[in-house]
Amino acid sequence: MFPWGEQCSPDGSLAVLLPAGLGDERRIRICLQLRPLGALIVDAFPDGLFSFDGEPEGTRSVSTLRGIVWQGEGVNARSKWANGCYVAIAGVTDVEVRAMFETDNDSLVYMQHIARVDLAKARQADGRILALFASQCETSDEGYAWLSFTELVGEGRLDRDPPKLI
Repeated sequence: MFPWGEQCSPDGSLAVLLPAGLGDERRIRICLQLRPLGALIVDAFPDGLFSFDGEPEGTRSVSTLRGIVWQGEGVNARSKWANGCYVAIAGVTDVEVRAMFETDNDSLVYMQHIARVDLAKARQADGRILALFASQCETSDEGYAWLSFTELVGEGRLDRDPPKLI
């Protein structure tokens, strides 16, 4: 049960009740439907990592990403350009990835991807680290216009031995 709304309904949608405005007792009901849209496989470029330790911001890192493949229902694409930045404070790491994808039919899609990971709590027995993320996309292609109005959320993992990009 979420403190601000209702639990997920049996059809997989999430009903959330939010205040309509300051001082307003009415509620607005927002329904979200979650469905799989595919997988992102990110290949980091180890020589393209730069970082520094700083207080109070923690450790700041930036990296060049070798490539990202997006495979799924409605979208199959490869990154034309991608980078990531990270900041770690007291064991919690914020990850931000930006990428420009080219789809199978030569359309361009820009994605901004954010995640927050508590490295100590998210580490699994096999060494993988689980993370939740949210992404937003932009495109001018009418065939992918729905992406510009879709909030992508998902679960991922950081893996030192990820699948190879095809």
